[in-house]
Amino acid sequence: MFDINNYNIYIAYTIFILSNLFLLINFRKNISTLADPFVLYIIWISSINSFLFIYIIKNGVSILACLFMFITFYHILLLKATLHTINHRIKLTNHYTLLYNKYSPFYIRIFFLFFAVMIYCKKSFLIFLANNPTLRDLFIFNIINRTSHNPIEKMYDFGGDGFFIYFSFIMLLILKKYRVFVSIMLGIYIVIQILSGGRGALLSLLFSFGFFIYFHIGCFNNLFLKKINKIAFVLIFIGVVFSIIISSYYSFDFNLSNGFEVMINRIMAAADGLEIYMTYDGPSQIKSGFVEYIYSVSGIFLKRVTGVEYKNIGWQLTELASGPSEFALGSNYIIHLQAMVLGYYFIPFYVLFTTLAAVKLRQLYTHKGYLLPLYYLICGNAFGIMTDIGSWFFSLISGLIIYFVLILPIFKLNFAYKDFNANLVTPNRKIKNSFVKNP
Repeated sequence: MFDINNYNIYIAYTIFILSNLFLLINFRKNISTLADPFVLYIIWISSINSFLFIYIIKNGVSILACLFMFITFYHILLLKATLHTINHRIKLTNHYTLLYNKYSPFYIRIFFLFFAVMIYCKKSFLIFLANNPTLRDLFIFNIINRTSHNPIEKMYDFGGDGFFIYFSFIMLLILKKYRVFVSIMLGIYIVIQILSGGRGALLSLLFSFGFFIYFHIGCFNNLFLKKINKIAFVLIFIGVVFSIIISSYYSFDFNLSNGFEVMINRIMAAADGLEIYMTYDGPSQIKSGFVEYIYSVSGIFLKRVTGVEYKNIGWQLTELASGPSEFALGSNYIIHLQAMVLGYYFIPFYVLFTTLAAVKLRQLYTHKGYLLPLYYLICGNAFGIMTDIGSWFFSLISGLIIYFVLILPIFKLNFAYKDFNANLVTPNRKIKNSFVKNP
């Protein structure tokens, strides 16, 4: 297991802070608020940068370490060259309020439906809660339940929670209907997430809110955005404190100091897979090639078709470090490892392709009301391609199933076909929808 104390922690923290400052300054025009998930992504990149520097300081320069640094810096340059500014997105999304008001009956109904679905999919925890567990058992429930084989619950965890939060914010911030009731329902969801061991539940909700603002930024005025930035510091601090408290229950002796160390170690451990890969000769131990790459991304689905059992890259890395195991979640399958599994020669092209794909997904927008939930799902997890493509793929498939099986049919039932194809040509041209009269 990764432990930052194996390295010079003072150098690690210094590089981490400097990297964050540098990236935040250079990407400030691409960030909507301090709660924008892109800020989290910058923190993730800085964690990678920090680890690679301290690894080289401890172990010396190596081809692999330099290659991983090249991937990181190349990726940063591509982001800088391709990301649009926030002002550009404001112009693209200033018609969203009209769309939501047009389809408000659908969003009201779907919110109540998703609340019911959310409660159903949390039944494992509610049953666990009914057995009067200790506080520590509550907080480690997510760890205990990670091997759950209930496909509906697992699918909802990966693809459904985001939709519930999305519909909640639509009701609260844009439609402004049933706000007290929706706030209570959202509060129930947060309590369930915290009690079930979601140490990052508050931070996750905060950055979900930040993404909601980014996705709909044309719907909000500058005064509102300034208020969000002012309270973001306080909310982030509160979220971190909650995370530390919950992390402290992960050890048998409750200790806030231990909780703080766990949190810091987790933040700095974004590159734990790289550490194992470089330390245990990953290139010769883990197979590479196009077929291997396909299995590494979508093996969880392919094994149901081909019958071939596949251990994901995180599992393989864990076994490199600790020996054979029946099950292991392991390290995240980050872009550096993805490129290595695909093959050395494809690295420049792969980093270019995945970066452009992530940027394109982050900048998605639409003029069609029925596509808003789908685009929100895809846009919200754009950088998951970089941080863990396996989880990103599973979340995408889960979200698509929920959208096409549940959300889209309900939309069709609510509106006639002509409304289903309502289209706003551009934000600055005359709007052709029937609900807006031409002057």
